[in-house]
Amino acid sequence: MEQVLVEEPPPREPAGEDAPALPIIQGSSVPLPYSNEHLNVAAYTVYAIDTTYGYDSGIRVLPTSGTMVGAAKVRVHQGFQTKTVTWTAERVGKEPDIPDTDTGDPDDVLIEANMTPCNPMQQLDKKIWRISGVYIYARLKPKIIGQSKFPVGTTPAEIERSSARSYGPAQVKKDIIDAGFAREGVVLRQVIRT
Repeated sequence: MEQVLVEEPPPREPAGEDAPALPIIQGSSVPLPYSNEHLNVAAYTVYAIDTTYGYDSGIRVLPTSGTMVGAAKVRVHQGFQTKTVTWTAERVGKEPDIPDTDTGDPDDVLIEANMTPCNPMQQLDKKIWRISGVYIYARLKPKIIGQSKFPVGTTPAEIERSSARSYGPAQVKKDIIDAGFAREGVVLRQVIRT
């Protein structure tokens, strides 16, 4: 004889006359867990922020001269980092909130800001507003992959500090780009065929 354990479902919410009343959207008989007031809030259809941290190490590889084929590694400066924030926002019924150029980080120096507003499109009784932009910063102190946290943006609906939302050393994994070279230390050599 086989014994099977069955997990009982959690108790149900009261039904029938004991159940709390849910609002019904005008013209619909389907109750929703929102009030009619929620329908009048200007909703975002898109809000995206992409942050790119670019690092120039200051090292260049230059071809050698002479009879030997090869290249040499040369340092031309000590390195620097840029931070590019690309964002877009679209909202129905109201102009979207846009991010401030001041990140609050004293190491971010704004060097360029571009904004691209789009003409509002009419949809039934409301307009759809869309705007996008690109902010470019030079970083006074670079963030290093595997050692630093990299803050990401947030949306107007999520009132969180960007420092609470970041990628850091815990997310950096070896062997993701090329498993063959990361651990084995394979030496590359050039083969010239004549």
